[in-house]
Amino acid sequence: SLSNHQIIIQESRSNPLLHRKTLYIPYGMISRLIEGNKRDLSLKIDCKDFRIVSCNFNHEKDLSQTGRLIREAIQRVTPSKGRLSRDLFAFCHWQSQFADEGWDVYTPFAELERFNLFSSDLWRFSDCNQNFKISPSQPQVIVVPETLSEEDLTRYAKARPAGQLPVLHWKQKSTTMTIISYHVRQPTLCISGDEPFFLSLFSTMSSQHQQLHLITPLKVPVSVKDYLDPSLLNNSTLTHQTSNSQSSSGLTVSSQDLQRNLKARTKVLGLGLDTLTEATDFLLRLQAVCSNSEIDTNLNVDPVVVDWLEGLSRLLTSAFRVVQIVSNTLTSLLFQVVDDRPMIHVISLVLLLLDPYYRTLEGFQVLIEKEWCLGGHRLQRRVDGATAPTHKDKKSPPLEVIHPLFLQFLDCVWQLQHQFPTAFEFNEKLLGFVVDSTCSGQFGNFLFASEKERCENEIGQKTISVWAAVSAHNNKFINAHYIPSTPEDRLFPYSSPQHLRLWAAYYLRHSRSTVVSAGQEVVAVSLRSQQTTLKFPRMRLPVFPCSLDESSVPNGELVTEVNLIGHFLNTFPIEILSLVNVRVLNLENNFVSLVSPQMFLLLGSRLPSLTDLNLKGNLIDFLPNEISVLSNLRSLNLSNNNLKPGLFGLGFLTNLTNLNLAHNPLPAIQFRIDQLLSLTSLNLSYTLLTELPSNFLLPNLLELYLIGARLRALPDTFSNEIPSLRVLDLTGNRFEELSLTIMSLASLQQLILDGNQIQSLPLELAVLAPSLNTLHLASNKLQTLSPAIGQLSNLTSLNLFGNKLQSLPPHLGLLSNLDFLNLEGNPLKSPNRELICSGIPTLLSTLKEGLSGTVESYRMKLMVVGQENVGKSTVLRWITKKKKLVNKYSENVSTDGIEIDEWTFSTHKADKGNKKITAQISTWDFAGQDLYYTTHTFFLSSRSLYLIVWNMALPEEHSRLEFWLQSVSSRVQGAPIIIVGTHLEEALSSKEDILADLTAKYQKRFPNIESIHAVSNTNPKLMDKLRSDVKLLISNQSHMGETQPGSFMELEKMVKEQANRIPPVVSWAEFAHMSNLCNITSASDIKAASVLF
Repeated sequence: SLSNHQIIIQESRSNPLLHRKTLYIPYGMISRLIEGNKRDLSLKIDCKDFRIVSCNFNHEKDLSQTGRLIREAIQRVTPSKGRLSRDLFAFCHWQSQFADEGWDVYTPFAELERFNLFSSDLWRFSDCNQNFKISPSQPQVIVVPETLSEEDLTRYAKARPAGQLPVLHWKQKSTTMTIISYHVRQPTLCISGDEPFFLSLFSTMSSQHQQLHLITPLKVPVSVKDYLDPSLLNNSTLTHQTSNSQSSSGLTVSSQDLQRNLKARTKVLGLGLDTLTEATDFLLRLQAVCSNSEIDTNLNVDPVVVDWLEGLSRLLTSAFRVVQIVSNTLTSLLFQVVDDRPMIHVISLVLLLLDPYYRTLEGFQVLIEKEWCLGGHRLQRRVDGATAPTHKDKKSPPLEVIHPLFLQFLDCVWQLQHQFPTAFEFNEKLLGFVVDSTCSGQFGNFLFASEKERCENEIGQKTISVWAAVSAHNNKFINAHYIPSTPEDRLFPYSSPQHLRLWAAYYLRHSRSTVVSAGQEVVAVSLRSQQTTLKFPRMRLPVFPCSLDESSVPNGELVTEVNLIGHFLNTFPIEILSLVNVRVLNLENNFVSLVSPQMFLLLGSRLPSLTDLNLKGNLIDFLPNEISVLSNLRSLNLSNNNLKPGLFGLGFLTNLTNLNLAHNPLPAIQFRIDQLLSLTSLNLSYTLLTELPSNFLLPNLLELYLIGARLRALPDTFSNEIPSLRVLDLTGNRFEELSLTIMSLASLQQLILDGNQIQSLPLELAVLAPSLNTLHLASNKLQTLSPAIGQLSNLTSLNLFGNKLQSLPPHLGLLSNLDFLNLEGNPLKSPNRELICSGIPTLLSTLKEGLSGTVESYRMKLMVVGQENVGKSTVLRWITKKKKLVNKYSENVSTDGIEIDEWTFSTHKADKGNKKITAQISTWDFAGQDLYYTTHTFFLSSRSLYLIVWNMALPEEHSRLEFWLQSVSSRVQGAPIIIVGTHLEEALSSKEDILADLTAKYQKRFPNIESIHAVSNTNPKLMDKLRSDVKLLISNQSHMGETQPGSFMELEKMVKEQANRIPPVVSWAEFAHMSNLCNITSASDIKAASVLF
C-alpha cells in the first residue's frame, strides 16, 4: 500500500502460520525504480539505505499503476526551484509540542561566543550578505577579519563561483588560530585581486611567528615556491600589481610585506582527496555489494569494500595530518575549496578531532547543522543510472544516493567511536539515525541545503527538527561509556586501511538481517534460561546481534563466558561490556584489526573479572600499552595475528599463567617477560626469533613452545632460569646438537626436537633420565643412537622417524616403559623389518638380549618352488653339490611336503671390507602337488631367495609360472626371485627367444626378479653359472651379517637337535621350555626368538 510518506510492503508467505515480514520504505529513501516487462512483472526498488526490494505482480496493469504512483510520490519529495510540495510528510507530520524544539541547537552567535571570537578587535560581523544578495547558499551573518572592508569583500565574492564568501569554521578559544575555507576556480594560490583578503588573514595572527597553512585537495609538493604561481614571486610583477595601492579600508598593500609573508609564513599541504565523482562511484559499488543478500562471505576482504576503506583512510589521514600540524605549530588553516573536490568532510573531521565539544551530543548536532545543513551541501545526489554498477544500461533510470562525502564523514566518525569508545557522548545509533533521516522526509533539517531555502519554505515553523526527535529519545543515543574530555583533548586516530573496518551494523543491516535476528534470538533465549555461556554456533555474524543495556538485560549478570569463535566480526564488540561478570571472552578467528587503548581501558574497568581473553586468528598488528590494565588476566591468546615488535604492556600482566604469541612476525621479545613470574605456559612458535632474551627468568614456567622459530642455541643460563620446565617443544628450528643446557632441565618430561639438524646424541643424555617420558627426534640427521638412550628408563614415547639410522643399539631394549616407537624412514639393516613389525615388546626384548652378547648372523633361506616334475629337486641338488648331475634328469619321484636341508659355502662380503664369511643357508624344497598349495604360503618369509622352476619343454601355462610369481610377490614383497627354466635341450623355442619373452612379460610387473636362467642336464656350464649367481646374490643381501643375541643362537641349536624326531614337530610348550633353558624367560622374548627360525 502507499501512504503520504512511505510504501508499505508485506511479504507473501505460502504458509499462513509463518510470520509475514512488513517493510516500510519512505519515498525519500528510494534511489530508483526499475520496472520489468511483460515477461517479468516485477518492480525493483533500490534504496539509499542499502536495501533492494523486489515486488512481483500478477498483472501488467497493476505493475504500471504502482510504478506511476510511486514516481509521483518521489517527485513530491524532490525540491523544484528551491520549493517543496506542502503535501510532503514533513509538513503534515508537524506537531505543536515540537514546534520550536531542536531549531535552536545551532545559533551562529552562541558558536562564535564559544570561540571567544570577540575578545579582541581582530574579527567583525558583516552584513554584505543580508537577504542573501551575494551568496544564496550561505548564511546572512558572515564573520570576516576586521581589516577586510565591505567593498573588498564584495569584490572578492564577485570573483568566486556563486558568490561564495570565505567561511570561518573554528577558532581556538585561547589563541588566534583559525580554520577558514575559501573557494577557488582552480587549486592555485593566485592572489591577484585577493591581496586585501590575504593581508587581512595575516592581520588576524597575533604573532609574527604564527604560520598560515594552505590546504589543498590535490597532491602538491611541500614547497610553497613550487606551488605558487611563479609570476607572483617576481618582484617587478608583484610590485606592478600592488605598488602604492590602497584597499578600501585604507590599509596600504605592501608588495614586500605580502611577498615576505607568502614566502616565510605560508606552507602548503596537499591532501590528495578523491573527487566527488570518484567518491560517488565508490559508494555505488559498495551499495551493490552490501545490498546483495545472497552473498554469505566475509565482506571485509572484498575488493569493493577495500576500495571504500582506502578512501576513508585517505580522508582520516588528511584530518590526522592537519591536527598534527595544529598541535605542533602555532598556525591558522586555510582550506581551498574546488567545486569537484569539496573539503567539508575533511573540515568536519578536523573539528571533531580538535574540539571535544563536537564529540558531545549537543556539539555534534551543532557540527551537522552549521557545516552540512546550512553549508550549502544538499545531502542527496542525483546520478546517471547508466553509471550505476548494479544496472549498467543506457536506458536505466537515474538514481539518487546519500551524499557520498556525508556518508564518508559519518563512517569516519563510526571508525573513531570504535577507536575511542569513551570520547563520544553519542553512540553509533545516532549516526545511523542521522543517515536515515536525510532520506526519510520526516524532518525539515535535510530538505534544503541553505538558510535561504529554509526561510522561504518556513522550515522552522512548519516542520519538526531532527534534533527534537533525538532529544525525545535521548537515552537511545547516549554512549554509556562516555568520559567527558578537557578542551585540549585531541584525537589522533589510526588511519591506515588495515585499521579501518566495514560499518557492518549500517551497511549490512538489511542484507544480513536474518542472521542478526537469529543472533538476537540466541541472546534472548540464553538470558531467559539463565545460561552462563553466550555462544552463537555457525552463524557467521557480521556484528554483535544486539545492544546489551545493563538496565534492560535480564540475567546478564549470570553470563560468565562469551564465545564468538569464527564469525565475521571486524570490530571489538563493545556491547559485551554490559555483561559485567564475564570471565572468558573468546573472539578467535574473526576479523578484528584494532583494539584501541581506550578499549583496553574500558575492558579493565567494566569487566574486572575477565581472566581469559582469546584474540587468536584476527588481524591485529598493534597492541597498546593499555592492555596492562587487565590485571586479573590469566590466559591471553594473541596467536595468528600480525603483531609487530613492542608489546611492552604485556610485561605488566603479572598474573598471566598462559601467553600465546605464536604465528606473529616478532623478531625479538622486547617486553619485560621476566616480570611474568606466574607464567606456566608460553608459546612463541612461528615467530621470527633468532635468540631468546637474556632476561628469561620464569621460575614457574612448565610449558615452552618454540616451534618453527629460527633458534640455533639456547642461552647458557636457560636451565637455571626455568628450572620447573616440563614440556619443551623446539620443532623446526636449527639446532645441530642436543646441548647440555637442555639436558640440565631436571624437571623436563617432554622434549620435542623434530625437524632440526641433530646428528648425534651425547652420552650425557642420561642426565634427563629422572623425569623424561617423551623424546621426539624425527626428521633430523641421526646416524647412530647413543647407548645412553637405554638409561631413560621412564621413556614412554620415542620418535626417530626420518633419520639415517642403520642399526639400533641393544641398550634400547632397556626401555621397558616404551609404548610408542617410530622407526619409519630410516635405512635400518639391523634389526630386520620383520622384527620391527612384530611390535614394540618383541623388538625391545630382542634388543635387550643383545646386551648379553651378540654374534654376526650369515643365515638365509633358499626356497625352491614350482609345479610338480619340473626338476626343482635336481636343480637344488646341483646348486648345493649334494649329488652330481647325470646324463638325464633323475627319476621323477615327486617331493612330499617340504624337504629342508642345510647348505654352507664360503665367500667374501663386500660391504664388510671383503671379509671372508661362511654363509649358512637353509634350503626348502617345496612339493609341487596341488594339495600342498594352501599350506606353502605359511612358510614363505622375506629373508629368503626364491627359485621358481619351470619346464621349458612344455608350454609356459603348464608350469603356472605367473601363479608362482604372484604367490611369492604378494606374500613377501621385495624378496629376490630367480626364474629357472629346465629341459633346455627339449625347449619349444630358442634360449634367446625364451629369455626375451620372459623378460618382456614379467620384469616390469615383478621388479624383484633378479635374473632368468635356462639350464640343461647336458650343459654343466649353465648349471655352474646358476650356482654362482645364487651364491653372489645371497652374499649381497643386506641382512647377511646382522647381529643376533647369543641366547637366540643357543636356542636355535637346541631346536635343531630335535630334527630327527618323528614326526619332526616341536610344540609351543616345548619351545618355551627350551627358551627358558637359554635364559629367554618372558613371553615377548620367546616370540621374538621364534621369528628367526
